[in-house]
Amino acid sequence: MKRAIIILFALFVALMPCIANSSVANAQKIYQVDSPIYQDLVKLYLATGHAMPSSTGPWSVSELSQMLDLLDPSCVPSYLLSSYERVKNELSKEPESQFPGGGMNLDGTISLELYAHSYDGNISRTDKNGIEDKAFAGRSQWFGRDLTKNTPFFELDWEAYLGNNFYSFFNAYLGNSVRGAKEIGSTRLNSNIPMLQNFEMDLKMLDINFPTRAFASIGGSYWSLQIGRDRLSWGSGSTGNLVLSDSLPYHDMVRATAFGQKYKYTYLLSFFPSKVNYYSTQKDSSGNDYTRYDGNANNDSTHMLKGISFYVAHRFEGRVLSDKLSFALTEALVYDSPTSSVQFAALSPMY
Repeated sequence: MKRAIIILFALFVALMPCIANSSVANAQKIYQVDSPIYQDLVKLYLATGHAMPSSTGPWSVSELSQMLDLLDPSCVPSYLLSSYERVKNELSKEPESQFPGGGMNLDGTISLELYAHSYDGNISRTDKNGIEDKAFAGRSQWFGRDLTKNTPFFELDWEAYLGNNFYSFFNAYLGNSVRGAKEIGSTRLNSNIPMLQNFEMDLKMLDINFPTRAFASIGGSYWSLQIGRDRLSWGSGSTGNLVLSDSLPYHDMVRATAFGQKYKYTYLLSFFPSKVNYYSTQKDSSGNDYTRYDGNANNDSTHMLKGISFYVAHRFEGRVLSDKLSFALTEALVYDSPTSSVQFAALSPMY
C-alpha cells in the first residue's frame, strides 16, 4: 500500500503544473457500483426504451454525463422526471470547499444499528440439504440484510479535485469485521458498535482492514484511468454476475476505460495474494512431502507475503439494433507465480 501511495503522490505532483489554472468542475469523480445515480440512470434508460450503454462499473462523471446526454428529456415519463433532475444536478455539482484550480469535500457519518430476534440460541433448523443449522446464527440467515457490506459505526470520506482531469478519494471507517469469534445472530441482540457486535467485548470483531475505497483517477472526455482500491461489478445482475460480481468488498487494481456514446472498452488488473501463501508442506504416512491447502498457513501479521497473483481481464460492450440490445464480450485469465516472476505476454489484451 505504501508503494501505491507514493505513486499517487507522484501523479499528483506531476499534474499540478498542467491543471492548476483549470476550471473547478471535475469530470473524473468515480461513482461506486451501488451508486443510486447509476441506478436512476438504469431506470431512465429502461423506461425510455433504451438498453444501457455500460454495465461495467464503477463509472466516472464524464461517462455518466454522456449516458444522461443521450436521453431525450421529453421522452422521460412524468413519474421519473424527479430522478432525471436529481441525476443532472448531482453530475454537475461542484465541491463544497474550493481552492484555485480545484476543491475538496470532507464528510463524516455516524450510523447506529441494532438487530434483535427472539429465538433461543439452541433452536436449530434443517436446510434443504438436510444439514442442521442454528436459527438466525450466521449472516446468511438475516434475510433482507446484505451483511457482507456492513454499515460502519463511523465513516469518513475525503475527496479532492484538481482541475477537470484529476480526482482522488479516501475512505476511513470504524466498524466490525465480517469475521470473529461469534457470528452475527448467535446472540439475541447485535449491533454495529465496534467490538460489541454481539454485545460482548471482542477485539477480534474490530475491522482494521481499511480503507475499502482509496484511489486516484485521471482522464478526459472519453477515457479514464483509476489506480487503487474499489469495488467492481461487470454485468447487470442484481444478485451477482457471471464474470465479476460486487460480492468482494474491494479490489486492489488498475482499471483503464475508453468510452463513447455506443461502445466502451475496459482493461483491468486486480491483484491478490498468491496461493503459495495458503498451502503448507506436510508429510504423509510414508514420510514423503506433499502439499495441501491450509487457510491459516503463513497467514498472520508477521508473515511476508510471497509470490504474485493477479486477475487480468478486458471487456468490450456496446448497443446495437437502434439501441434496443446491449452486448458485452469479456476475456480474462488468472496469473499466479510463486517466484513473483511475470510473463508480460499475459498482460497483453491480444494474448
